[in-house]
Amino acid sequence: MASYPHSHLFLRTDRAIVTTGPHAQILDAKTGEILHSTVNLDGVAKDAVLKTGPIRCAAVDAEGVHLVTSGDDKMLKVWRIDGLALLNSRELPKKPTGIEFTKDGQTLVVSDKFGDIFSYPLHPAPAPRIKRTRGALASHENPSGGALILGHASLMTAFALSADGRYVVSADRDEHVRVSWYPQGWNIESFCLGHEKYVTAVHIPAFAPGTMVSGGGDAVLKVWDWMTGKLKAEVEVWDTVRKFLLAKGFKKLRGQWGKKDEDGADDDVEQSGKSSRKERRMKNRVVKEHHISELATAEGDEQEGDIEGEGETDAKPTDAGELIQVIHKIQSFQSGPSQQIVFSAVGASALFMAALPSDGGTAASNSTRAYDFTRPVVDFTLDAEGIAWVLLDGGWGENTEAVPLVKRIQCNPEGNVRNILDIWRVAH
Repeated sequence: MASYPHSHLFLRTDRAIVTTGPHAQILDAKTGEILHSTVNLDGVAKDAVLKTGPIRCAAVDAEGVHLVTSGDDKMLKVWRIDGLALLNSRELPKKPTGIEFTKDGQTLVVSDKFGDIFSYPLHPAPAPRIKRTRGALASHENPSGGALILGHASLMTAFALSADGRYVVSADRDEHVRVSWYPQGWNIESFCLGHEKYVTAVHIPAFAPGTMVSGGGDAVLKVWDWMTGKLKAEVEVWDTVRKFLLAKGFKKLRGQWGKKDEDGADDDVEQSGKSSRKERRMKNRVVKEHHISELATAEGDEQEGDIEGEGETDAKPTDAGELIQVIHKIQSFQSGPSQQIVFSAVGASALFMAALPSDGGTAASNSTRAYDFTRPVVDFTLDAEGIAWVLLDGGWGENTEAVPLVKRIQCNPEGNVRNILDIWRVAH
């Protein structure tokens, strides 16, 4: 039987909801005992679960009644947590990047890779008997009758609904953060501009509903007055986060298959791939053959990659990786006058915490604390008292002993963290 990594963790009362590859599981929050799991389904039902592929997005309503999941098959599935029964499923127009419940738990808000946000009723209306024809705006039509709320020009990476449900804060891969009305998304309230890299997480603290914290690839978290788009403060995090990143990312160079050997000779496969693509491009150029040949000879590998033309997607990483920061999740809690931000980063072995800075201030990097778990933090959830349940990558490393799957820790107002309990220890 295949072994899947865990990907999402939700806590509601005495139940924990965990997604694992294509499967969803309901566990006893105290003991880790599996109460219900889609692994135990039979026949057609199990085949449908496996067809979904890894669950990319998931959400649980505030009451802990419904779980919503979606995977690579673009099917939005609604489950009843009690018994883990599938209530309904419907097709999404594009692969999702995020799912949220509205405050009343009766509407699902879904962002996708096309840059759109749609809303869907929790329980779909009966399908019309007469099938509608595709209109002029076919790219925005929805196979399941979803209502288009808003759209960005690039991939949607994160969004958050305001506490009163009247606004939606959305972010994309191209550094944009927008505040729009909900559900009248065509009315834009403000833009929060200032990020220099992708934005992958946004958060509105419950204790400060007029404040929004955003982060992604920048060296800082940014704190905003999101109604006006004014930048209030920054928290320097990169110098701390980089110490706990366990894996390196790679930059892709367009049109360059590899690097030259130490003696300057290109790899045979690289030369073959370049020459064949170049020949196809040359046929479409309205220039003399000898001029193209001279140009190709004179230019180096990087220029040669550019000659191959716009639209080439072939790329391989360079040999030397680099540390890349991607903020995964931001949450917060308040204890007395102390207001703390808690966040995680993709591939980092620590959970990070910093005080929410005052207006106009910049928190230095040494003010960001880290609690190291020695293995990647996959997900976490935080309650109002500052108690965090942290889901770890149980498959990391070569240790054959039992490892903790979830740790429960206490974050205190002084910015320190202490371990309370190791939960759900599993054999590696």
